[in-house]
Amino acid sequence: MTNAAEAGNKLIANNGEVKMYGLPRSRMSRLLAEAQKGATTVTVETGLDWVAGDMLGFAATGLKHKEAESATILSYNSATGIIVLTAPLEFYHFGRAVSTAENY
Repeated sequence: MTNAAEAGNKLIANNGEVKMYGLPRSRMSRLLAEAQKGATTVTVETGLDWVAGDMLGFAATGLKHKEAESATILSYNSATGIIVLTAPLEFYHFGRAVSTAENY
């Protein structure tokens, strides 16, 4: 018998103390407008703390799961929510989540 700890994939395991430093960041937002294939700008929530160089992940929004992609922020306007990307998007992404109350 060993003192080894069994751990699966994508897991951070620690048998002692973990200290993490840094400022809390805005981690997630929704597209407020659709993002067309080839677009270099997208619109998200205002007031986020995102900056140039931050990486974004876009989930696939159609039936093709391989249409997820990542992009890098060139600039983000926190007053308008407009992000300029460093490269065009390769796929279309649905936008503007509508609450149930807005549907009636």
